[in-house]
Amino acid sequence: MHSRFKGLSHDVLIYGLGSALSRLISVFTAPILTWYFVPADYGAMALTQTVISCFILMLSFNLHSGIFRYFYEYETDSERSVVVSTGFLFYFVAGFVLGLIVWLSADLVEGLLTISSSGQSLPYPYAYYFQIMAYGVPSTLLNTHFMSVFRLRRMAWAYAAVNACQVVLNVGFVLFAVVVLKYGIDGVLFSGVLTSLIITLLALAILYRFYTFTFSFQILGSILSYCLPQFPAVVMNWSLAQSNRFFINYFSTLEHQGYYAIALKLASLLLLFVTAFRLAWDPFAMAQMKTENAKEFYARGYEFYSLLFVFIGASIALLSKPVLILLTPDTYWVAHSIVIFLIMAFVYQGANNILGIGISISKKTKFISYAQVSSLVVNISLNFILVPKYGAWGAAIAFLCGTIAQSISVYLFSQKVYEVDYKFFKIQVLNVLVFIYVVAFVYSVGDLDILYIIPCSLLSIIVLAVLILKLFVLDEDRLLLLSKMPWRRTD
Repeated sequence: MHSRFKGLSHDVLIYGLGSALSRLISVFTAPILTWYFVPADYGAMALTQTVISCFILMLSFNLHSGIFRYFYEYETDSERSVVVSTGFLFYFVAGFVLGLIVWLSADLVEGLLTISSSGQSLPYPYAYYFQIMAYGVPSTLLNTHFMSVFRLRRMAWAYAAVNACQVVLNVGFVLFAVVVLKYGIDGVLFSGVLTSLIITLLALAILYRFYTFTFSFQILGSILSYCLPQFPAVVMNWSLAQSNRFFINYFSTLEHQGYYAIALKLASLLLLFVTAFRLAWDPFAMAQMKTENAKEFYARGYEFYSLLFVFIGASIALLSKPVLILLTPDTYWVAHSIVIFLIMAFVYQGANNILGIGISISKKTKFISYAQVSSLVVNISLNFILVPKYGAWGAAIAFLCGTIAQSISVYLFSQKVYEVDYKFFKIQVLNVLVFIYVVAFVYSVGDLDILYIIPCSLLSIIVLAVLILKLFVLDEDRLLLLSKMPWRRTD
């Protein structure tokens, strides 16, 4: 058990670096862009990227999950190479088809986006933006595949290095396009397309030796038989996370779209850590499924995840106001009070891969789709109710409630096919207490000067750490858990 956690911790650290570097693109560029673009401009960029992600989702068929599942079904390296080669060739063809679809449908989609409840036309050339993004669709799809292959091959350092290159290139191109050449939104989009293409060539050069470039219809059929039953769940999961953008677009303003987007950038700092854990956890957990004490490993993983990431997320939310004051114009500062809702939503979403491990092991992936129905109903219903009145804040609350419903559903369905003692409802007590604590702080210091907010935020983080240690960690069971974690030195 100890050796397995040690191996997981090593992968978490390296993938964490790679994931952090990838997501730091938005962290580095966001402060720059906020000084050159008003919230409405920022919202228009976010909406454009959301639409493109929807197109990519629909034609990718969640194929990477099936590649992950069947990669480990084969013993020899040559057989595994055929699996990833089949995936590569599928994405290669699908990428060019999808790029053409995006280009041809640009005017139609622009017409849909300019419809609002107020009847006012939105002054942005979305069709032009979509046509720019269409050039980058093939490389974006292939890059998603390459990142999965790095993980399957346990090439953690290569994963981190490629993401580092992506950060440097994208930030450099954005600075040159916006600051030097004085381009607007189109400059940001062109920078992303050029970066994506270069990363595709770099990743292919590194992974070329692992491909036979052989396409197997039999393997593709097996992969699709695994991933298609859960594809509706993937679509619903995307809708849970992204549909609120369209509700904001229709019922509210692009300024609120910008508030939501910048709050999401701050909340995404948590995803640096959550994604690192998930990137290492997914293949690692599947590799443990036939071991004797796999259930104990999964239960400890969930408890460890919850204690760590709830604290990290709360700390980010407590520091959100001073960060916005220091890095952005005052037109964006109001977004700090949205962050905590998005943070908690990400905590719940990140836990689903652990809670739903039984669904993956049993191959009953239809339960993932079933679990998503309740979350989507909650999310969409609350968006209709809350967004017209509260704008970006209503969308964030709807998202959080939807993720809670999703997490509970995944837990209950997974327990039906593979019972694990997660102590799920006890962990929810931690989540609720931390949420109340942070919300009380965020809404009580909103008008304080920056000189007072920073020390108050740091003090609140210390107090929170003490409370979590006292109430949830420092008892006999938790100390036993910590004693077996990989950072403890053993002789």
